[in-house]
Order: sequence, then C-alpha cells, then structure tokens
Amino acid sequence: MDQTYIALGAMPRLLRDLVESLIDSQPDLRLVQAKARWWPWPWSPEPEIHVFIFAAEPREAELLAGRLLAIRPRLRIIALSKDGRESWLYELHPEALGAVSPERLLSAIRAA
Repeated sequence: MDQTYIALGAMPRLLRDLVESLIDSQPDLRLVQAKARWWPWPWSPEPEIHVFIFAAEPREAELLAGRLLAIRPRLRIIALSKDGRESWLYELHPEALGAVSPERLLSAIRAA
C-alpha cells in the first residue's frame, strides 16, 4: 500500500486535533510534522510530502496556496476555514492534449 505523506500548517488547536485524529486512523496516510510555524516563508514542505493542510480565510488561503504551488507544483494543498466549516483544494492539473492540431488547440482554448 502506497503511503500519502501529509504535513499540517497553522490552524486552531481543536481543528488540528480533529485532522490529526482523522489522518492517524487511516493506514495509508502518514502525518509528517514539519516546521509549520514558519510557513509559508522561508520554509516549504520537504520533497516527500504529498499533501499540505492549513487553516486560513479564503483570500489568504488562495494567496498562500498560489505561492506554495509556485515552489512545489506537484503538491496538493487543502485549506480549511479557521472555523472548520469550509475547505478548498489547490493543485495543478497538467493534461496531455495529444498531437497539436488547429481543432485540438481551439477545443483546449474553449474548455479553459
């Protein structure tokens, strides 16, 4: 079974406890504690981390996730609202389009 390595960033203590408990209950997930108190700068997650979870308000989450994806484009980022009621997933999705043709290029432009 492949392991998914997860790091947690800043979040309220109760929310952190709930997230840690959920991750710990799954055999394919492994929590890797990192230097989250310094996130996002100058620290960025170690290369083996697949998912980074933190709490922030929507605008702040979007800005911080964008900065981190610029550094680690394969990382999946989950932002939780500080009250734990909302969540957002940030990731890049490269998609192979196949051989270039005018029709395929126009289709990709319209689908964007």
